[in-house]
Amino acid sequence: MYKVPCLESEEDAFLYLILEHQSQVDREMPFRLWQYATHIMSENYNPKREKPLPLVVPMVLYHGKKHYRAPTCLTQLVDAPSMPIEDVLGHFQPFYLLNTHDIADDDIHGATAAHYMVYSLKSIFQKDFLPKIKATMPILRDALGQLGQHDAVKFFEALMNYLSREADISDKKDFIDVFEDGLRGQPEEKVFMTVYEQLRAETVEQMGSAWKQEGRQEVAEKMVAMGMALSDVVAATGMTVAEIDKIRR
Repeated sequence: MYKVPCLESEEDAFLYLILEHQSQVDREMPFRLWQYATHIMSENYNPKREKPLPLVVPMVLYHGKKHYRAPTCLTQLVDAPSMPIEDVLGHFQPFYLLNTHDIADDDIHGATAAHYMVYSLKSIFQKDFLPKIKATMPILRDALGQLGQHDAVKFFEALMNYLSREADISDKKDFIDVFEDGLRGQPEEKVFMTVYEQLRAETVEQMGSAWKQEGRQEVAEKMVAMGMALSDVVAATGMTVAEIDKIRR
């Protein structure tokens, strides 16, 4: 909850911001946000104040492939004639919809983790995704530099996991190289290496379990195609260096 000054008076307002991240259009979103808002009000009810409830501001950050044409106000979901709806629920306002389709690249100013994430969400479904991310490495370096080591690692780990899972990337090695090259020689390189080692260890463990089901040869071929280090392929499959060299050729 935030305590913010009001521009038109000397009073402060207690503000609770709901930011819902959506990649799919959800026609029931106004009702979901209304449920969130009433729950937050209940949890933060303060009987010691003259006005005991906080102001809850619902927002949706949408970056899906389709245009968002679903209802944005609770009144649009109520099954009743318009007149009684307006009389009873007319004070309900639409939630704030932040649609990345409507945000130009040049309008995403700043070099914070939030700015970088918004830009990534906006670009993630585009075919020229990697060149766009490569061009934003200076912004990422600045964003990571503003965070402490722990928060920077957590943010970068979430970013890498999300992008590698959702983006249309044909070559995972190219994806890793973009970040490695962009952060090499910078103080933020330590953040990349920390996350990279975690991801690599997880991948080796997953591949090691997978070969029992798919066969060592198939898993080794996948790891080689991903650009995994020779030592990692050996560790995950138990194959010899000579056997893996044959696959790499």
